[in-house]
Amino acid sequence: MTIARTLALLLLTTLLVPAARADEERELHVDAQLEFPLVLAMGLAWVSSEIDKPQLAPNGCRWCDRNADGSDALNGMDRAVRDALKWSESNRDTADVVSSVVGFGVTPVLALVGPLIAGLHDGTSTVQRQQEDALLIIEAAMLASCINQITKFAVGRERPFVHVLTPSEKVTTPNPSDNNLSFFSGHTTVTFALAAAAGTVSMLRRDRWSPLVWALGLAGAATTAYLRLAAQKHYLSDVLVGVAVGGGLGVAMPVAHLQKKVSITVVPRDDGAMLSVGGRF
Repeated sequence: MTIARTLALLLLTTLLVPAARADEERELHVDAQLEFPLVLAMGLAWVSSEIDKPQLAPNGCRWCDRNADGSDALNGMDRAVRDALKWSESNRDTADVVSSVVGFGVTPVLALVGPLIAGLHDGTSTVQRQQEDALLIIEAAMLASCINQITKFAVGRERPFVHVLTPSEKVTTPNPSDNNLSFFSGHTTVTFALAAAAGTVSMLRRDRWSPLVWALGLAGAATTAYLRLAAQKHYLSDVLVGVAVGGGLGVAMPVAHLQKKVSITVVPRDDGAMLSVGGRF
């Protein structure tokens, strides 16, 4: 129910975007010459951080969810959801792999193709619009991923599946440098950024199929979030923060590119003495 309420809140937020009015006085403005290099730089920074993860990631947990005497101090909400949703040990790797397929394969495709199809359906799609939409969506995802990566390295929260291991077992995991990068969920952050950016772009473009773009994107993102919990890669709190950060940036990025067209009219006054200036902003 907590995830459902968070999704509902995110959808409600999009309804409050000021550009949702169906008028012709607003448009999205994207400076591709400036923003494409920025997106490329963020992407390279993220890839570099993944390559250098053994050097950048904390050697041990900084947020260990344990008391000073070593006893378990995990909060009740995270413990209850972990125990309720985790898959068996034999299937945990499957949940992990599928979450990556859905999160980094299916959801990006849905996010990029959704506004394209919606625009084609309404007859408003152009090559320039397609490029601008894709750039905005990718830009939101890249910004979200970089913020997430920095936070993960700084916080150093122990992952759920690592939390239950003995100290000797923790150093024998397949990827020890990844053991303490639980907070907050990167898969969830990126997928919700993609879904929210695609839905917001489509809505701001006034596409009639924008609800479908939202629905498909959020379905992929929510599935990814669930699978991260099932794989014991993240706690519920990790996922909820990812929903908030990713979804928030996904909405904010297109809105930040929203501009009003300005029209100014100059007309003579009836008395002929001076001019009257009026306009819409």
